[in-house]
Order: sequence, then C-alpha cells, then structure tokens
Amino acid sequence: MNNYNHAVIAITGGAGEGKSTVLSFLADRGFTVASADQIVADMWSTPLFLAEVQRELAMAQIPTRDTVRDQIFTDISKRRKLNKLVHSQVFSHILEKNPEFVEIPLLVETASFQKFSEIWVATCGPIEQFRRLADRLKSEENAQKLISAQLPSAIKITFADEIIRTNVPFADVSRQIVESLARR
Repeated sequence: MNNYNHAVIAITGGAGEGKSTVLSFLADRGFTVASADQIVADMWSTPLFLAEVQRELAMAQIPTRDTVRDQIFTDISKRRKLNKLVHSQVFSHILEKNPEFVEIPLLVETASFQKFSEIWVATCGPIEQFRRLADRLKSEENAQKLISAQLPSAIKITFADEIIRTNVPFADVSRQIVESLARR
C-alpha cells in the first residue's frame, strides 16, 4: 500500500551500484526526485541529530560518520539502533518533498517496499560493485565491510518491477531508464 498521495517509484540497489546515476538522469529530465542518502547527509549536519546518535549509541564524544560507521560494522545492535533512528526521519523528509522518484539504498532491508508504487533496482554486479566501492573508499577492506552490511542485489532484484543494469556505457543505462519510463 502506497502511503503517499501519488505514485512514487523507489530506486534501490547496493552501495556503488548506480542508484544516484539513475536518479540524476531522472532529475535532469524534469522529474521530482528525493535521495535518502542526501537526506541522511543533511541530517548529519544538524546538532540535534548528532546528539540523538550520540545518545542512542552511547558514545562519549560527538559522533562523526566515520566513528559511527566503525561501530555499526562491528556491532549489529548499534546498527539496528541507528537504522531505527534514521529511517523514520528519512521517510518524514521524503513525504515533505513529494517526489515522483526516490533513491532508497536500504529499501528491502527496512521492508519499506510496500510504501511505493514500483521498485526499480540499479545493479552492476558484485565484481563491479566491489571495484567501484574499493575505489570510492580507497580500501578493499572497507568496501567488503560495506557490501557485507547490506543484502546482495540478487535478493533486491526479486522485489524489482524494473532492473537497470549499470555496468554498461551510460548511453545504455539511459536507454534502459527511458524504456522503463515508457512501461509506466
């Protein structure tokens, strides 16, 4: 059941698999979009959110994304606490934006797929995903930790109305998005 007052399509997939590329393409075509990642980044810049994270994770000092990332990779209970804190706020912000498309990396992990009219999964395959993340994070170890902390895209694909393959030239990614739009 869609909790929004119009059809909203969720774009999901694993870290580094091209969700932002798909969302950017749609924004450039005039669609109203929202990014859970951007909303979370904005939240990290507010003292109130930092205080909530510090309290929830019982941290002695003001948290940074890096110190929290280190903790949630090693302590699943802290990951759950952080997710609970973040996800409700993210969905409130999404509602305020009233988008046509929203990028939500942990859509399946949070069992939030029922809130959307369609699910699009961006995927590049596990080898390309690892390469992209290792380049982005400058660490193969951190890339593997991040991949391990999320469901594999092979599982996310089972929820997909559309699959956008991003391990191809951008012209091919664009063509897939246009074809997906035509099926709406």
